[in-house]
Amino acid sequence: MRKILLFVLLVPACASSSPPPPEMGDPTPASPPTPTPVTATPPSDQGGPSLLPPPEPEAPSPRREKVAVDVINRCSDTVDFCVEVGRSQKQTRLAASAHEVYRMGPGDTVKAYVNQRCGEVIYEVKASPDRQDAIVCK
Repeated sequence: MRKILLFVLLVPACASSSPPPPEMGDPTPASPPTPTPVTATPPSDQGGPSLLPPPEPEAPSPRREKVAVDVINRCSDTVDFCVEVGRSQKQTRLAASAHEVYRMGPGDTVKAYVNQRCGEVIYEVKASPDRQDAIVCK
């Protein structure tokens, strides 16, 4: 651990708390202030407070408000589809005449699942606070 030796020179300021100046007839001269040694360790060595200003906080990323999206299958057969939320994509299925609710943000999509892959967009979530219906089969 490195130690840094600092000298601090304290100079009295012009304030009411300082002692009054010596009287004109006083034979003892005023003594100059003596330096006071102070030891300090660099913050990187000790993990203490930094002498540098704190870093600027990062601007919060804009939040995408999530809404309820009711995915509905109105057909008499099970339907495979994909739900794409942000950069993640999930393939799933919905039984005949069933529905399932997902929390999704504006721009997220429900896609058809054809030939073992997610394909054509069936529904894109709108920027609306209201519940939305995405029908995967009519």
